[in-house]
Amino acid sequence: MSKIKVGFVTEGPTDKPVLEQIVKTIYPDYSIEIQSFFPEKTSAIQTRGWGGVKVWCEEFRKLLNSLMSFNNIDILIILVDQDIAVQLFNNCKNENPNSFGAQNFPTANTPVNIGIWIRKIIEKDWLDNPQISDCCLVYCTPAQAIETWIWASIMLDVHVFFDSTIERIKKPEKFLPLKKYKSGKKEGQPKKTRKQFEELSKNIPRDWRLIRILSQAGAFSKTLEDCKV
Repeated sequence: MSKIKVGFVTEGPTDKPVLEQIVKTIYPDYSIEIQSFFPEKTSAIQTRGWGGVKVWCEEFRKLLNSLMSFNNIDILIILVDQDIAVQLFNNCKNENPNSFGAQNFPTANTPVNIGIWIRKIIEKDWLDNPQISDCCLVYCTPAQAIETWIWASIMLDVHVFFDSTIERIKKPEKFLPLKKYKSGKKEGQPKKTRKQFEELSKNIPRDWRLIRILSQAGAFSKTLEDCKV
């Protein structure tokens, strides 16, 4: 069996088991090896979430081709959820009013348009139009977040169908069967762990052909399928 080595740069560790299930679904005839570049415990980058992804991209953009070649990466997936679009726009305006992100916020605020906008920010503003020779670079921009795709799988599990409107519902994690924080600043909020997401995402391979009717799942799936591995 041929092998594909896939690199992940994501907002948090719970994104990874979901992406891994999707990669295995799209490449069922390959042995998949995963290497996580961010977030990692050994990383010197202290920022987390989309801000950490931004810092990682900016830090490694000049070394990206060498980094991928050295680690024998066939596909690099960079994930940023759409629920941070307003924060991202404000950040773009404050850091560089002439940047692509600051100049091109979509007037039609749809998941399709926001997804295109974020993907171009990663490519143009964060990575500075990277030139990569032997690695397929894939941007993943779930709407509103990757938890939407898990939620869709859970609905299918109980024979409830969904449509594209769920991509506009904020905080999809509140619809997942997650334990809640009992105290502190996060009291009442879902407590997300990698182990829980491994369990919650296990049916995504079964359901992916339906989940991908969602615009951002479909866009991600198509780009991943088009990689020449």
